[in-house]
Amino acid sequence: MPSRLLAVDSQNGVLTVRLYNSPSGEISRYCCLSYCWGGPQPIQTTKETLTSREAGIPLHDLPQTIQDAVVVTHRLGLRFLWVDCLCIIQDDAADKTRELVQMPDIYKNAYVTISASSANRSIEGFLQPRICPPGPLQWVVNDRPEGKPLHFALRYCCPNGQLGWVVIYEKPLFDPLREPTAKRAWILQERLLSQRVLEYATSKLRWVCRSTTYGGSESIRPRERVLERLDPALFGPNRTYKPPRWPIGGDIALQYWRYVLTAYTDRRISFARDKLPALSAVAKEFGEVLQSDYAAGLWKNLLPCELLWTSAQLYASSPRPTEYLAPSWSWASVDGPIAPHVHTTSSMDTDWKISIVECDVMLAAPEAPYGEVRSACLTVLGRMVEAVVTNDRCFHPHQTVYDEDQAWGGFHPDAIEKNVDWYSGEPAHVWCLLIEGCRGIALFRDDGQHFRRVGDFVRLSVSDLNDDDTFV
Repeated sequence: MPSRLLAVDSQNGVLTVRLYNSPSGEISRYCCLSYCWGGPQPIQTTKETLTSREAGIPLHDLPQTIQDAVVVTHRLGLRFLWVDCLCIIQDDAADKTRELVQMPDIYKNAYVTISASSANRSIEGFLQPRICPPGPLQWVVNDRPEGKPLHFALRYCCPNGQLGWVVIYEKPLFDPLREPTAKRAWILQERLLSQRVLEYATSKLRWVCRSTTYGGSESIRPRERVLERLDPALFGPNRTYKPPRWPIGGDIALQYWRYVLTAYTDRRISFARDKLPALSAVAKEFGEVLQSDYAAGLWKNLLPCELLWTSAQLYASSPRPTEYLAPSWSWASVDGPIAPHVHTTSSMDTDWKISIVECDVMLAAPEAPYGEVRSACLTVLGRMVEAVVTNDRCFHPHQTVYDEDQAWGGFHPDAIEKNVDWYSGEPAHVWCLLIEGCRGIALFRDDGQHFRRVGDFVRLSVSDLNDDDTFV
């Protein structure tokens, strides 16, 4: 069980809530709440409020989403509920680190996770009646408005006497990517780790577990389905997956990681420093399956390939964060969606153009190897060539790299860099480090032999690399 839970009891028909400290070794069923904060929480547990939370929390003081979760927990016949803002001491860095390390177990061991998918903010709640098409019985066949789906709606008397609707739609209404929770970074790992999910979506109630889905999955595309839950064949207690030898080619676990990482970086996160921690629990699961160490978001056993991630933004529109989040060679150092390098079946035979000499990462907390980092340094042996980035084709999303006034290849920046405008037409000097075939990463020289990544490139040809090029 988690170290703290909300104890939900009923006294004379009135629900009561208090913060409960779980004794070591205690085993009991509990729920987890997965929801959007939507800004600072009106009520949290801090060092100052810890004692009062243990004495009791007035139900009406809680935001509506947490109130609704308390009601659902009680109606499910369970006593305990885990909610992050109340069960983690928010102003205690050591406590937050301890709880984040336990995150995989917290969600994996929960009896059920209550997903408040329909709520953008914690004050909205999720138990309110859903909106159905108003009006009497209708059957539209011809002359329907452009883009409007054909549907059939009929009033229905519910067992409790309330009037509801039975609606048949030509096209599914439910789209998991439109739900508010699908836009938040933290919630992805909460969903993936949960064994069972009771989802209160915008248009329906869904049940998702490791073996099946009730409440409609017909509108979920195959690639989205892998983000519903971790595949038991890879991550279950009876998994049949065997880690491959390295370097690895078209491995299913790495492809799975690629889908997760692509979806994760396309989500919003409130605090930039949470970029690595918000994925750390899932990264830990993948690390155990892949049997690879983790280096600020990249798998150490496949670093040459991992370095070839690229920004998925058509144009570099996000400034590079001023706060240190990760080394420049990690996707976690930039904002916005990224595309990991595709691990193809031919990768096992790839002739990598660099060799890793040393990869040193200083963690913010040694007990959290998948979490926040303080600093990192990567030393590689490879061949580089100096080039100039210009903007000769303004309409093209990639810049053109020139070497000695000859067209050399396509360049794609990671972010908007300080004192550099990639699209102004002013030339910018970079060092291009070839990694695989015609692909590599572009670097700025900081001083001496120290460089930082600013983008990736694709060369038109590798024939102009000669023995006089610089080695680093």
